[in-house]
Amino acid sequence: MKFRSFSIALALLCMATNVLAASREGLIAEGERALMVGNAIVAERAFINGMNTYPDDPRFAYYAAIAALYLDRPSDAERRFLLATEHYPRAEFFLGIIALDNGESAEALAHFDNYLKRVPRDPEGELLKGVALLGMSDPKAVDHFNLAAQLEKSLRTYALFYRGLSQFEHAQSDGADKALRAVMRLGDQPALLQLAEQTLDVMQNRGDIAAIQWAEVYLDTIYDDNVNREYDRFQKDDGMRMQLRARYWKQVRSGKPALIAGAWLAHDQPVGVGGGASGRSSFGGLFDLGYYKPLDRLSVDPGVEFEPAFQLFDGGAGYKINQMDVALRPRLYLFKDHERSTKLFYEFKYVNDFDEGFFSGPRHVLAVRPSWTGRNRRTYISALMGLQADSTDADAYRSVGPKISLDAQGSLPNGLLVEMTASYRKAFYSHVSPSRQEDALLGHFGIGWWKPESKFVLLAGTDQEVHLSSEAGRDYRVRMYWLRLGAYL
Repeated sequence: MKFRSFSIALALLCMATNVLAASREGLIAEGERALMVGNAIVAERAFINGMNTYPDDPRFAYYAAIAALYLDRPSDAERRFLLATEHYPRAEFFLGIIALDNGESAEALAHFDNYLKRVPRDPEGELLKGVALLGMSDPKAVDHFNLAAQLEKSLRTYALFYRGLSQFEHAQSDGADKALRAVMRLGDQPALLQLAEQTLDVMQNRGDIAAIQWAEVYLDTIYDDNVNREYDRFQKDDGMRMQLRARYWKQVRSGKPALIAGAWLAHDQPVGVGGGASGRSSFGGLFDLGYYKPLDRLSVDPGVEFEPAFQLFDGGAGYKINQMDVALRPRLYLFKDHERSTKLFYEFKYVNDFDEGFFSGPRHVLAVRPSWTGRNRRTYISALMGLQADSTDADAYRSVGPKISLDAQGSLPNGLLVEMTASYRKAFYSHVSPSRQEDALLGHFGIGWWKPESKFVLLAGTDQEVHLSSEAGRDYRVRMYWLRLGAYL
C-alpha cells in the first residue's frame, strides 16, 4: 500500500515536471514565432513572462534582449544581454554593437574581445573589433579588417571600406586609396559605394567641386620688364612690383543641389617707380551651384558658376572702380573615378573698362578641361581646349580663335613642389582692314618647397609671354621673374 502511494506521488511529480517543461518551451516557441512574423511586442511579452516565471533559464533574458533591439530600446537590451553572457557568447557580440552605437569604443572593444575568446576567428567579431579599434584611432584595426575579409567573402567590401578609413586616418594614403577603389570596383554595396567615393573626394580634394573648404594667401615679389604696363594713368615703366593675393571658398550648403561660395582679392603695387604711382586692387566672388550624382560607371555634376569681379584704381582723386567683370559659366563635371574628371563649360563674360571703354564688351568661351588629380590637391595635370571670342566696343580689338593650355603641378613627399603652365592662343582680327592675326604663347614655371603639415610654401619662378602679330610693329614680349611666400590652407 505504501509502495503504491509512493508510485502515484512520483507519477504526479513527473506529470507536473512535464507540464512545467511544456510551459517553458511553449513560451520560447510563442516568442520565436512572434519574432519571425515581425511582432516584437508579442515576442517581448512572452520572453519577459518567461524571465519572471523561470529566472534560472538564460534563454528568456537573451531573447527578450533581441526583442528589445527590434523595438529600438538598446538600454533594455543591454541590461538583459548582461544576464545571458555566461551561457550565450553572442550576447557579448550584441553588447559590443550597442556600445559602438553609443560611441563607447573602449567598452565595445572589451565585449568583442570577450566574444572572440569564446568564438575565435569569427568573421563578424573580427570586423566589429576592427571598427572599435578604428574608433580609438588604433592602427591595429587594419589587421582585423584583413582577417575578416579572409574569413568571410561576404564581408570583404565592408572590411575594405573600414580599412581604407583607418589607413586614411593614419596618413597611409596609398593603402587607403587601394582599399576604397576596391570598394568602388566591387560595387556590391551601394551605400558603401557612395561613401567610398565621397571619402576619396576628401582624400584627393578632387577638383573644385570636391573642396569642402580651401584657402590660399601669398605674396609675390615680381620683376616685370614689360614697358607697356600701366602703373597709373600717366606713366608706363618696367620694374619691381609686389602682388598680394588671397582666395577662399567653402561649401555653404550640402545636399542636392550643393552651393559653394568663395571670395578672392588681390593688390598689385609698383615698387620704386617714379612719380608715386598707385597700385591696383581687385576683388571678386565665386558662387557654384551644382547637383552631384554618382552613377555606376560615371558620376556627373551639372551646375552653374557666377563670378563677379571689380578692379579699383587711384587716379589721383582717390580709389574708384575702373573695371568690372561679370561671368556666368554653365558647366558639367564628368567624374570617371577619384583621379580623372572632365569639365565641359560655356562662359559668358562681360568686361566693362570705365577708363578705356574700347576694351569693354562680351567674351564667349566654349571649352573642355580634362584633368587628373594625384595623391593630393597639389599633384595634378589639367588641359584646356576651347574657342574664345572677344566682342569689344572697338573693332580693332574684336577677335576669335582657338585656345589650348596645359597646367601641371607636382608635390613630392620630400617637400619639392613644381608647377608649370603652357598655353597658346590664336586670335583672328577680321573686323579691321587689312585683317590681322596674332599668336600668343605663354609659359609659367615655378619650383620650390611645400609641406602639407606646415601649409607654408616658398616658390621661385618665371613667366614668359611672346605675342607675334601679322601686322608690323605689334610684336612684343613680356618677361617676369618672381618669388612667392605664402600658404596653401
